[in-house]
Amino acid sequence: MTTAVVFGASGFAGHELVRLLAFHPSVDGVVAVSREHAGKSIHVVHPDSPANLHVIYDNVTFEQANEADIVFLAIPPEDAKAAAPQITTRLIDLSPAHRFDPAFTYGLPETNRDAIKNSKKVANPGCYATACILAALPLKNQFAAVAFDCKSGYSGGGKSKKYDHEQNVVPYGLQDHYQKPEIGKYVTRPYTFVPHVVDAFRGLLATVHVVGLDVSAFGSNGLQSAFDAFYRDEPLVNVQPEVPTMKTAAGNNGATIGGFAFDGQSAVFVSAIDNLLKGAASQAVQNMNRMMGWTETEGLI
Repeated sequence: MTTAVVFGASGFAGHELVRLLAFHPSVDGVVAVSREHAGKSIHVVHPDSPANLHVIYDNVTFEQANEADIVFLAIPPEDAKAAAPQITTRLIDLSPAHRFDPAFTYGLPETNRDAIKNSKKVANPGCYATACILAALPLKNQFAAVAFDCKSGYSGGGKSKKYDHEQNVVPYGLQDHYQKPEIGKYVTRPYTFVPHVVDAFRGLLATVHVVGLDVSAFGSNGLQSAFDAFYRDEPLVNVQPEVPTMKTAAGNNGATIGGFAFDGQSAVFVSAIDNLLKGAASQAVQNMNRMMGWTETEGLI
C-alpha cells in the first residue's frame, strides 16, 4: 500500500497534484494538507474538480507525514526550506527552495533519470526552466547565443501573487528571475530569458531564438529531425512541425516543441507546456514514479 502526503494541496499546483495522485493506479491513499481549509471538501475550494474526486483537506504535521511513503511540498520556498529537515521519508519539493541544494537531486527526468531513481530527495524544476531546458538540450550548445521569450498563465504565480493580467501582457524579472540560473545548468552559451504573464489561467510558451547555429551539428535533414531523434524515446516530449500554442499546451502532462524555422544559421521554434502540469504536478508524479521504481508515465498517459 503506497500513501502520499501533499502539503499546499489547495493551491493551484497542489490541487493538480492531488488530482493526479488520487487517480494514480499505484497510489492507495492521498492526504491533502491545507491548514486554511482543513475539514472542507476539495469541491468547496476547487468547484471544477472531477465529481469522483473525493478528497477532504486535512491538517497534519511534517513529522506525522513521515508515516507516508512519499511527501510533496507545494508550499512557499521559505516554508519548504523549514520543512525539509523534518521529513525523513521520500520527498519531492515543488518550490524553488532546494534546486541548488546538493542534498537534493534536480528532478528533470529527461536529463537525470538514474539519479532521480536512486534519490530520496528531489527538487522539481521550475516551469519556465523546464520549457527552456527541454528546448535547449537537442541544440547541444552548438550555437553562439539563444534568447528565451516566455509567456505564462497567471496561475504560475500561485494564489497569493496578483498581476494586472487582464487584457494585458506583463513582463517581469527581466534580469533577476529566480529560474534563470536553472537554465544555466544546461545552457553554457550566452543566453537571455524574459518571462511574461498573460491573460490566461494556465499554459506556458517559450519562443526560442537561436543565432550562430553550427550547421554541421544537425546533419542534412534539418533542425526538426535532430529534435525528433533526440526525443524519440521520450514519452512526455512531443516534437511536431506545427507551432504549439498555450491553449494546446493546457491540460497536457508533457511538453510539445514545434514550429521550426531554420535558415541554416539562425532558428526560431516554440516549446510549450502546462505550467501547472509538466511545469509542476505531472513532473512531480513523473519523478515519484522513478523514485518508486514504477513505469515513468504511470498515471500520466
